[in-house]
Amino acid sequence: MSSAYSNRRSGSGEHVDTPEVKKKRAPIHLVLGNHSDSSVDNLVHLDTAIGESLRKNPSGNVVVFVEDGYALAAQAEVIEQQVAQGYPPSLSFGILEFVNYQLRFPDPTNTKDVNQVMGALAETNKFRLAELKILDKHADQSGRVRLLWEARPNEEAIQEVTAGTFNRGERYTEAEDESVEAVLVGEFDRGLAVFKPSVEELARDTSKRNDRFAARIATVAEDPDVAAVAGYIGGAHTRLGHILVRKGYDVTRVFPEMENGVLSWGTSVEAIRQREFFPDGALSEVDWHRLMIGVAIQRSIDLLVYAAEEQTGDTMSLKEVLRLTRIGLSGFTDMESIRQFERSVKEKDFMEALIDLSK
Repeated sequence: MSSAYSNRRSGSGEHVDTPEVKKKRAPIHLVLGNHSDSSVDNLVHLDTAIGESLRKNPSGNVVVFVEDGYALAAQAEVIEQQVAQGYPPSLSFGILEFVNYQLRFPDPTNTKDVNQVMGALAETNKFRLAELKILDKHADQSGRVRLLWEARPNEEAIQEVTAGTFNRGERYTEAEDESVEAVLVGEFDRGLAVFKPSVEELARDTSKRNDRFAARIATVAEDPDVAAVAGYIGGAHTRLGHILVRKGYDVTRVFPEMENGVLSWGTSVEAIRQREFFPDGALSEVDWHRLMIGVAIQRSIDLLVYAAEEQTGDTMSLKEVLRLTRIGLSGFTDMESIRQFERSVKEKDFMEALIDLSK
Protein backbone atom coordinates (compact mmCIF):
# COMPACT_ATOMS: atom_id res chain seq x y z
CA MET A 1 0.00 0.00 0.00
CA SER A 2 1.46 3.37 -0.96
CA SER A 3 1.80 6.13 1.60
CA ALA A 4 -0.97 8.73 1.69
CA TYR A 5 1.63 11.47 1.93
CA SER A 6 5.33 12.12 1.59
CA ASN A 7 7.38 13.39 4.52
CA ARG A 8 10.46 15.61 4.18
CA ARG A 9 12.62 16.36 7.19
CA SER A 10 15.28 19.01 7.49
CA GLY A 11 18.03 19.19 10.08
CA SER A 12 16.23 22.06 11.82
CA GLY A 13 13.47 19.78 13.06
CA GLU A 14 10.91 20.92 10.47
CA HIS A 15 8.59 18.42 8.85
CA VAL A 16 6.75 19.27 5.65
CA ASP A 17 3.93 16.85 4.89
CA THR A 18 2.67 17.16 1.31
CA PRO A 19 -0.38 15.17 0.25
CA GLU A 20 -0.21 13.42 -3.11
CA VAL A 21 -3.44 15.06 -4.28
CA LYS A 22 -3.93 18.68 -3.28
CA LYS A 23 -7.10 20.72 -3.57
CA LYS A 24 -7.57 24.48 -3.21
CA ARG A 25 -7.16 24.60 0.54
CA ALA A 26 -5.35 26.93 2.89
CA PRO A 27 -1.98 25.60 4.09
CA ILE A 28 -1.68 24.68 7.77
CA HIS A 29 1.37 25.54 9.87
CA LEU A 30 1.71 23.78 13.23
CA VAL A 31 4.35 24.45 15.86
CA LEU A 32 4.51 21.66 18.45
CA GLY A 33 6.28 22.07 21.76
CA ASN A 34 6.10 22.70 25.48
CA HIS A 35 3.88 25.41 26.96
CA SER A 36 6.13 26.11 29.95
CA ASP A 37 7.46 29.57 30.70
CA SER A 38 10.95 28.31 29.85
CA SER A 39 9.71 27.53 26.32
CA VAL A 40 8.66 31.09 25.41
CA ASP A 41 11.46 31.30 22.82
CA ASN A 42 9.65 28.59 20.83
CA LEU A 43 7.00 31.16 19.93
CA VAL A 44 9.35 32.76 17.42
CA HIS A 45 8.27 29.95 15.08
CA LEU A 46 4.60 30.89 15.48
CA ASP A 47 5.52 34.55 14.94
CA THR A 48 7.33 33.59 11.74
CA ALA A 49 4.50 31.36 10.47
CA ILE A 50 1.92 34.12 10.91
CA GLY A 51 4.17 36.84 9.46
CA GLU A 52 5.17 34.76 6.43
CA SER A 53 1.55 33.76 5.77
CA LEU A 54 0.47 37.41 5.80
CA ARG A 55 3.38 38.44 3.58
CA LYS A 56 2.85 35.71 0.99
CA ASN A 57 -0.90 36.30 0.87
CA PRO A 58 -1.80 39.98 0.41
CA SER A 59 -5.48 39.11 0.80
CA GLY A 60 -7.40 36.68 2.94
CA ASN A 61 -7.30 36.08 6.67
CA VAL A 62 -4.71 34.14 8.62
CA VAL A 63 -6.51 32.09 11.23
CA VAL A 64 -4.52 31.24 14.37
CA PHE A 65 -5.52 28.20 16.35
CA VAL A 66 -5.17 28.67 20.11
CA GLU A 67 -5.02 25.64 22.39
CA ASP A 68 -7.17 25.83 25.52
CA GLY A 69 -8.30 22.65 27.24
CA TYR A 70 -10.86 24.35 29.46
CA ALA A 71 -12.81 26.93 27.43
CA LEU A 72 -16.43 26.16 26.56
CA ALA A 73 -17.73 26.48 23.01
CA ALA A 74 -19.85 29.48 23.98
CA GLN A 75 -16.80 31.25 25.43
CA ALA A 76 -14.64 30.47 22.41
CA GLU A 77 -17.29 31.83 20.08
CA VAL A 78 -17.30 35.14 21.94
CA ILE A 79 -13.53 35.61 21.81
CA GLU A 80 -13.42 34.68 18.12
CA GLN A 81 -16.17 37.19 17.31
CA GLN A 82 -14.53 39.94 19.32
CA VAL A 83 -11.21 39.55 17.52
CA ALA A 84 -13.02 39.55 14.16
CA GLN A 85 -14.61 42.85 15.21
CA GLY A 86 -11.21 44.37 15.92
CA TYR A 87 -10.61 43.65 19.61
CA PRO A 88 -6.96 42.93 20.43
CA PRO A 89 -6.64 39.19 21.16
CA SER A 90 -5.14 39.89 24.60
CA LEU A 91 -8.11 42.06 25.57
CA SER A 92 -10.56 39.40 24.41
CA PHE A 93 -8.68 36.81 26.46
CA GLY A 94 -8.78 39.11 29.50
CA ILE A 95 -12.53 39.46 29.06
CA LEU A 96 -12.87 35.67 28.81
CA GLU A 97 -10.97 35.25 32.08
CA PHE A 98 -13.15 37.93 33.70
CA VAL A 99 -16.30 36.08 32.61
CA ASN A 100 -14.93 32.81 34.00
CA TYR A 101 -14.61 34.32 37.48
CA GLN A 102 -17.38 36.92 37.54
CA LEU A 103 -19.95 34.98 35.46
CA ARG A 104 -20.83 38.16 33.58
CA PHE A 105 -19.32 40.40 30.92
CA PRO A 106 -17.33 43.41 32.10
CA ASP A 107 -18.73 46.92 31.73
CA PRO A 108 -16.16 48.89 29.65
CA THR A 109 -17.30 52.11 31.34
CA ASN A 110 -16.68 50.67 34.81
CA THR A 111 -13.12 51.35 35.98
CA LYS A 112 -13.22 48.45 38.44
CA ASP A 113 -14.26 46.00 35.71
CA VAL A 114 -11.54 47.26 33.37
CA ASN A 115 -8.93 46.91 36.12
CA GLN A 116 -10.06 43.35 36.81
CA VAL A 117 -9.74 42.47 33.11
CA MET A 118 -6.20 43.84 33.05
CA GLY A 119 -5.48 42.07 36.34
CA ALA A 120 -6.58 38.76 34.83
CA LEU A 121 -4.06 39.31 32.06
CA ALA A 122 -1.30 40.17 34.52
CA GLU A 123 -1.88 36.90 36.39
CA THR A 124 -1.73 34.80 33.22
CA ASN A 125 1.33 32.63 32.75
CA LYS A 126 4.33 34.02 30.89
CA PHE A 127 3.91 31.72 27.89
CA ARG A 128 0.29 32.67 27.21
CA LEU A 129 1.09 36.37 27.56
CA ALA A 130 3.92 36.06 25.03
CA GLU A 131 1.60 34.19 22.64
CA LEU A 132 -1.07 36.89 22.97
CA LYS A 133 1.51 39.62 22.39
CA ILE A 134 2.43 38.04 19.05
CA LEU A 135 -1.24 37.78 18.08
CA ASP A 136 -1.84 41.42 19.08
CA LYS A 137 1.09 42.58 16.92
CA HIS A 138 -0.03 40.83 13.76
CA ALA A 139 -3.71 41.65 14.29
CA ASP A 140 -2.86 45.32 14.72
CA GLN A 141 -0.49 45.53 11.78
CA SER A 142 -2.56 43.57 9.28
CA GLY A 143 -6.17 43.58 10.42
CA ARG A 144 -6.33 40.09 8.91
CA VAL A 145 -5.70 37.85 11.91
CA ARG A 146 -8.59 35.76 13.19
CA LEU A 147 -8.69 33.25 16.03
CA LEU A 148 -9.85 29.66 16.22
CA TRP A 149 -10.05 29.08 19.97
CA GLU A 150 -10.12 25.50 21.21
CA ALA A 151 -13.25 24.64 23.15
CA ARG A 152 -15.10 21.71 24.63
CA PRO A 153 -18.68 21.28 23.41
CA ASN A 154 -20.98 22.94 25.95
CA GLU A 155 -23.04 19.79 26.58
CA GLU A 156 -19.97 17.62 27.07
CA ALA A 157 -18.42 20.12 29.46
CA ILE A 158 -21.60 20.33 31.53
CA GLN A 159 -21.77 16.53 31.78
CA GLU A 160 -18.11 16.37 32.84
CA VAL A 161 -18.51 19.08 35.46
CA THR A 162 -21.55 17.28 36.85
CA ALA A 163 -19.66 13.97 36.93
CA GLY A 164 -16.56 15.59 38.40
CA THR A 165 -14.38 14.58 35.42
CA PHE A 166 -13.80 17.97 33.76
CA ASN A 167 -10.34 18.74 35.11
CA ARG A 168 -8.56 15.70 33.67
CA GLY A 169 -5.23 17.49 33.67
CA GLU A 170 -5.43 18.17 37.39
CA ARG A 171 -6.46 14.59 38.12
CA TYR A 172 -3.56 13.31 36.04
CA THR A 173 -1.12 15.49 37.99
CA GLU A 174 -2.51 14.18 41.28
CA ALA A 175 -2.19 10.58 40.05
CA GLU A 176 1.33 11.27 38.82
CA ASP A 177 2.26 12.67 42.23
CA GLU A 178 0.97 9.52 43.91
CA SER A 179 2.79 7.31 41.41
CA VAL A 180 6.10 9.14 41.88
CA GLU A 181 5.79 8.83 45.66
CA ALA A 182 5.39 5.06 45.28
CA VAL A 183 8.32 4.74 42.87
CA LEU A 184 10.63 6.74 45.13
CA VAL A 185 10.15 4.20 47.94
CA GLY A 186 10.46 1.16 45.67
CA GLU A 187 6.78 0.22 45.37
CA PHE A 188 6.54 0.00 41.58
CA ASP A 189 3.37 -2.10 41.39
CA ARG A 190 1.50 0.40 43.54
CA GLY A 191 2.83 3.25 41.40
CA LEU A 192 1.86 1.57 38.14
CA ALA A 193 -1.64 0.84 39.44
CA VAL A 194 -2.16 4.61 39.57
CA PHE A 195 0.07 5.74 36.70
CA LYS A 196 -1.26 3.48 33.94
CA PRO A 197 -5.00 4.25 34.19
CA SER A 198 -4.31 7.99 34.56
CA VAL A 199 -2.20 8.00 31.39
CA GLU A 200 -4.84 5.99 29.54
CA GLU A 201 -7.60 8.40 30.57
CA LEU A 202 -5.64 11.49 29.56
CA ALA A 203 -4.57 9.84 26.29
CA ARG A 204 -8.23 9.14 25.44
CA ASP A 205 -9.09 12.77 26.16
CA THR A 206 -6.12 13.96 24.09
CA SER A 207 -7.28 11.79 21.21
CA LYS A 208 -10.78 13.29 21.38
CA ARG A 209 -9.29 16.77 21.44
CA ASN A 210 -7.12 15.99 18.42
CA ASP A 211 -10.17 14.84 16.48
CA ARG A 212 -11.95 18.08 17.38
CA PHE A 213 -8.84 20.12 16.50
CA ALA A 214 -8.67 18.46 13.11
CA ALA A 215 -12.35 18.92 12.30
CA ARG A 216 -12.35 22.63 13.15
CA ILE A 217 -9.04 23.37 11.44
CA ALA A 218 -10.16 21.47 8.32
CA THR A 219 -13.38 23.49 8.13
CA VAL A 220 -11.46 26.76 8.36
CA ALA A 221 -8.88 25.65 5.77
CA GLU A 222 -11.73 25.10 3.28
CA ASP A 223 -12.96 28.69 3.66
CA PRO A 224 -12.10 30.68 0.51
CA ASP A 225 -11.51 33.79 2.64
CA VAL A 226 -8.75 32.06 4.64
CA ALA A 227 -5.19 32.36 3.32
CA ALA A 228 -3.53 30.14 5.94
CA VAL A 229 -3.97 28.50 9.32
CA ALA A 230 -1.28 28.54 12.02
CA GLY A 231 -1.04 27.52 15.65
CA TYR A 232 1.17 26.48 18.55
CA ILE A 233 0.03 23.25 20.19
CA GLY A 234 1.40 20.99 22.91
CA GLY A 235 3.70 18.10 22.20
CA ALA A 236 1.05 15.54 23.17
CA HIS A 237 -0.90 16.49 20.03
CA THR A 238 1.47 15.22 17.33
CA ARG A 239 -1.29 12.97 15.95
CA LEU A 240 -3.14 16.10 14.80
CA GLY A 241 -0.74 16.60 11.92
CA HIS A 242 -1.16 12.97 10.83
CA ILE A 243 -4.96 13.31 10.84
CA LEU A 244 -4.92 16.44 8.69
CA VAL A 245 -2.40 15.06 6.19
CA ARG A 246 -4.40 11.88 5.72
CA LYS A 247 -7.41 14.08 4.97
CA GLY A 248 -5.42 15.70 2.17
CA TYR A 249 -4.34 18.99 3.76
CA ASP A 250 -0.98 20.64 3.20
CA VAL A 251 0.62 20.62 6.66
CA THR A 252 3.94 22.01 7.83
CA ARG A 253 5.07 20.91 11.30
CA VAL A 254 7.88 22.52 13.23
CA PHE A 255 9.40 20.96 16.36
CA PRO A 256 11.52 23.66 18.08
CA GLU A 257 12.65 21.23 20.75
CA MET A 258 13.94 18.59 18.37
CA GLU A 259 17.69 18.11 18.34
CA ASN A 260 19.45 15.39 16.35
CA GLY A 261 16.13 13.67 15.81
CA VAL A 262 15.31 13.59 19.56
CA LEU A 263 12.37 15.53 20.98
CA SER A 264 13.03 17.24 24.30
CA TRP A 265 9.56 16.76 25.76
CA GLY A 266 8.78 15.65 29.26
CA THR A 267 8.33 11.99 30.07
CA SER A 268 4.68 12.63 30.96
CA VAL A 269 4.02 13.97 27.46
CA GLU A 270 5.84 11.00 25.95
CA ALA A 271 3.70 8.58 27.98
CA ILE A 272 0.49 10.21 26.71
CA ARG A 273 1.76 10.30 23.10
CA GLN A 274 2.75 6.64 23.12
CA ARG A 275 -0.57 5.55 24.57
CA GLU A 276 -2.50 7.62 22.05
CA PHE A 277 -0.53 6.20 19.12
CA PHE A 278 -0.77 2.64 20.47
CA PRO A 279 -4.26 2.40 22.00
CA ASP A 280 -4.58 -1.35 21.48
CA GLY A 281 -2.08 -2.57 24.05
CA ALA A 282 1.14 -2.32 22.06
CA LEU A 283 3.00 -0.97 25.12
CA SER A 284 4.67 -3.79 27.02
CA GLU A 285 5.08 -4.16 30.77
CA VAL A 286 8.67 -2.93 30.36
CA ASP A 287 7.46 0.10 28.38
CA TRP A 288 4.98 1.07 31.09
CA HIS A 289 7.58 0.74 33.84
CA ARG A 290 10.14 2.75 31.88
CA LEU A 291 7.63 5.56 31.33
CA MET A 292 6.65 5.58 35.02
CA ILE A 293 10.25 5.48 36.25
CA GLY A 294 11.17 8.16 33.73
CA VAL A 295 8.62 10.53 35.26
CA ALA A 296 10.10 9.85 38.72
CA ILE A 297 13.65 10.44 37.46
CA GLN A 298 12.70 13.72 35.81
CA ARG A 299 10.86 14.88 38.93
CA SER A 300 13.89 14.03 41.10
CA ILE A 301 16.29 15.90 38.81
CA ASP A 302 13.92 18.88 38.70
CA LEU A 303 13.95 19.05 42.49
CA LEU A 304 17.75 18.99 42.57
CA VAL A 305 17.91 21.71 39.91
CA TYR A 306 15.39 23.84 41.79
CA ALA A 307 17.36 23.51 45.04
CA ALA A 308 20.60 24.47 43.29
CA GLU A 309 18.92 27.46 41.65
CA GLU A 310 17.63 28.65 45.01
CA GLN A 311 21.06 28.37 46.61
CA THR A 312 23.44 29.42 43.84
CA GLY A 313 21.33 30.79 41.01
CA ASP A 314 22.58 28.02 38.71
CA THR A 315 19.96 26.33 36.59
CA MET A 316 19.64 23.63 33.94
CA SER A 317 17.73 23.56 30.67
CA LEU A 318 14.84 21.16 30.11
CA LYS A 319 16.85 19.55 27.32
CA GLU A 320 19.64 18.74 29.73
CA VAL A 321 17.21 17.43 32.35
CA LEU A 322 15.66 15.11 29.78
CA ARG A 323 19.07 14.01 28.52
CA LEU A 324 19.97 12.95 32.05
CA THR A 325 16.58 11.25 32.37
CA ARG A 326 17.24 9.21 29.23
CA ILE A 327 20.65 8.23 30.58
CA GLY A 328 19.00 7.11 33.82
CA LEU A 329 16.53 4.96 31.89
CA SER A 330 19.14 3.35 29.66
CA GLY A 331 19.80 0.51 32.09
CA PHE A 332 16.20 -0.75 32.12
CA THR A 333 15.98 -3.21 29.25
CA ASP A 334 13.80 -5.91 30.79
CA MET A 335 11.68 -6.61 33.86
CA GLU A 336 14.58 -8.32 35.63
CA SER A 337 16.65 -5.11 35.57
CA ILE A 338 13.60 -3.09 36.66
CA ARG A 339 12.87 -5.40 39.61
CA GLN A 340 16.52 -5.32 40.64
CA PHE A 341 16.37 -1.53 40.65
CA GLU A 342 13.15 -1.66 42.69
CA ARG A 343 14.87 -3.78 45.33
CA SER A 344 17.80 -1.38 45.36
CA VAL A 345 15.50 1.62 45.85
CA LYS A 346 13.96 -0.07 48.90
CA GLU A 347 17.39 -0.38 50.43
CA LYS A 348 18.68 3.12 49.71
CA ASP A 349 17.75 6.55 48.34
CA PHE A 350 16.16 6.58 44.86
CA MET A 351 18.82 8.78 43.26
CA GLU A 352 21.59 6.87 45.01
CA ALA A 353 20.26 3.63 43.57
CA LEU A 354 20.04 5.23 40.14
CA ILE A 355 23.63 6.48 40.32
CA ASP A 356 24.81 3.03 41.43
CA LEU A 357 23.04 1.54 38.43
CA SER A 358 24.94 3.79 36.03
CA LYS A 359 28.38 2.87 37.43
